[in-house]
Amino acid sequence: MNVVPNNSFQAPQGAIASLKRLYYDTVLSAAPFALRTLKELVDPSHILFGSDFPFAPEIVTTQTVKGLRSFDGVGVEELIAIDRDNAARIFPGNRIAL
Repeated sequence: MNVVPNNSFQAPQGAIASLKRLYYDTVLSAAPFALRTLKELVDPSHILFGSDFPFAPEIVTTQTVKGLRSFDGVGVEELIAIDRDNAARIFPGNRIAL
């Protein structure tokens, strides 16, 4: 008896290939181990800054920002992309002039 359903119709190239096409945000996960693991899975262009504001307490947003800033696995350009540029590329109609 096969206990694992055949999901090839949902992920014809496999689960990992499907996961690599998704976008991920940093809400509640800006710890070094989580970010390092995420970078192993996806290109940094698929990582977006997220805060869950106003639903998460302010301290959560502060910790997310600190976690991203202190993570040694991203350079300045990748950090800028995660903070803003990746989302601006995906949602071009919502760009904010800085």
